[in-house]
Amino acid sequence: MDQRRRVPRTDAVLADPRLVAAEGRLGRTVVKEAVVR
Repeated sequence: MDQRRRVPRTDAVLADPRLVAAEGRLGRTVVKEAVVR
């Protein structure tokens, strides 16, 4: 199995309430870049 398939989709991770709150403080760009990395 390709290990990349185990990584959740970016939009699913960004929907986490903790990250939604972080977006409010830091901005979507900063949070999304951190998730992608």
